[in-house]
Amino acid sequence: MATNNPRIHPEHLPTYRDLATNIRHSINHLWTTYWKHLPSNNNELAEIKPAPLPWSSANQHSRRTEIALCLLQIGHPRVTHTHLVSLLQPLNCSLCSNEEPISVYDLFTCTTLAHHRNAHQISHNRCKALANNPLTVPNTLAFLHTVPIFRLI
Repeated sequence: MATNNPRIHPEHLPTYRDLATNIRHSINHLWTTYWKHLPSNNNELAEIKPAPLPWSSANQHSRRTEIALCLLQIGHPRVTHTHLVSLLQPLNCSLCSNEEPISVYDLFTCTTLAHHRNAHQISHNRCKALANNPLTVPNTLAFLHTVPIFRLI
């Protein structure tokens, strides 16, 4: 009888692998729930990435490329945010007569760059251009090298 023997038989205990899987699943569930309930104005990455899961397109041949892709996805590349730490004036687009500071959105909407975007078959929508798609990500990276803006990201 179980009441006479308070010890649990080792065969009935969960294994390390079972516990680790259960804990990982619980953490992922909590993380996904938190991600989905974040206000969109506080999470620019949520516009592009609907769930906090690994992306196959994030695995690039060089670490620098992975970082550039991530910075573009969150909307904070060096070209648009260096002025915050350097105390310089924000950069303006050198290709068009726009007097506004350059933003990540400008890379995908600038009419001067439209020819290059079309040549690489890139959407003018930043979310589509940077989505987890094995076809669009290489095209977007090729576009950034062609323009040449990649070194400024």
